[in-house]
Amino acid sequence: MARVKSEAVVGRPWVTLAGVSLSYFIVIYNTTAVNVAIGEISRDFGYSTSTTTWFVDAYVLVLAMTLVLGGRLGDMFGRRRIWTIGVVGVAATAVVLAVTPSGSVAIGTRAAMGLFTALMAPASLALIAVSFDPARRGKPLGIWAAITQFGTIVGPLLGGVFATSLSWRFIFWFDVPLALLALLLMRMSHVVSPPQRGPRRIDWIGSLMLAVFPALLVIGVHFGGTLGWTSPIVLLLIAGGLCVGAMFPVVQRRISNPIIKVNRFSSPTFLGAILIAAIMYFIYLGVMYFQSLYLLSVLQVSALQAGLALVAMTGTTTVVSLSIGSIVDRHGHYYPIVIGMAAMSIALFWQAQVQVGDGAATLIAPLVLLGFGLGLVFAPSQRAAVNAVAPSDQGTANGIVAMARQLGGSLGIGLLSALFITGLGSDVTTGQATPAEFIAALAPTLMLSAALATVGLIVAVVFLRPKPKGAGGKDSVAALEHM
Repeated sequence: MARVKSEAVVGRPWVTLAGVSLSYFIVIYNTTAVNVAIGEISRDFGYSTSTTTWFVDAYVLVLAMTLVLGGRLGDMFGRRRIWTIGVVGVAATAVVLAVTPSGSVAIGTRAAMGLFTALMAPASLALIAVSFDPARRGKPLGIWAAITQFGTIVGPLLGGVFATSLSWRFIFWFDVPLALLALLLMRMSHVVSPPQRGPRRIDWIGSLMLAVFPALLVIGVHFGGTLGWTSPIVLLLIAGGLCVGAMFPVVQRRISNPIIKVNRFSSPTFLGAILIAAIMYFIYLGVMYFQSLYLLSVLQVSALQAGLALVAMTGTTTVVSLSIGSIVDRHGHYYPIVIGMAAMSIALFWQAQVQVGDGAATLIAPLVLLGFGLGLVFAPSQRAAVNAVAPSDQGTANGIVAMARQLGGSLGIGLLSALFITGLGSDVTTGQATPAEFIAALAPTLMLSAALATVGLIVAVVFLRPKPKGAGGKDSVAALEHM
């Protein structure tokens, strides 16, 4: 097979950064705003409780199932072209969601939005990666992370305002001018991202396996909380997902043009970055979900007050992400990630000590520490991943990391919910749990998250430890180009 050349990207890199960061902001804003407005959406469409879940899950599942394929398509056909298709598709599906009177059409459109997001997201990060020298990627990735995290602040606030004062449909109308601005910025950037030379056949077998693997795991975990973890259906789904995941690298090594060239993605740094991405989102989304429940159910604060309390975490993450990039460029990603995972572990153990009668103020300090840790890990782990692969594989690499984040987040909410339900018992369905019962059920979820953060710390120490200067090895990008 002919060797595929790396694409050369020219143009105005900081304008490119602005455009792709704005497109990623749309994704985060959309997700968090919908979570706040889901009650209004459910009432408007007349959804049952289970159908309401699918309005969210249809998007998340399709996104997780197609992220790597989206990244690979960007590598094959040009990152800018695939990114543009993704942004236009997200804007078009947003318009449909803003006007459709049909609940079924809305769920289907959410699934389509997940597919277009899977085209846009990996290409966004790949365009950043190939627009900046590897030694200077820390700062732009830090800016990207800060803008992304800003979406977690703006989303709940705007979602609440739109849902209560105007209509939840304005959440999606707001996507349209943002998408148009992102497209304009990309046009102004003059970035050139041509298709790769060489074979451009799509590995449909690998794509199918990468779709089935997260789908079976997420659906299995989802039903585990309701049917029980010993249910044959749950066991079959989870076992099937694990088997598909285990078989994937074996199958890929036997295919002439695989969706993932396994030998190019086997470096310790890349594998460590994937594991940390999954662990980080397991903790991040799980803590956001359960701290919101605690604030709303135990402390009885309003949705807006709960959102403002969580800004202690998301705001700190945004500030740290914005400032960490230059530090990483000078000193590398290892120490920020190690310190960040340690801070996350301490913060979660701290939160697990909450007592009945503690007010919202007692959460602020541990949430700030957790946000500090997340900010130290988010962009540096992304930099570690993209610097560990060849330029020609940037889209695929970012798709893999994004899938790891989505899968980690989905499994986090599912597993922690199941643990929480087990601890709370039947009271979770009646809403009659006392604060003491709620806190007793919440503590194990925080302890598990803290233990997982400690695992992430160990992963960082083992996999991401920097090599002595001048050392080569599998993490050498120049070597990867020849594999």
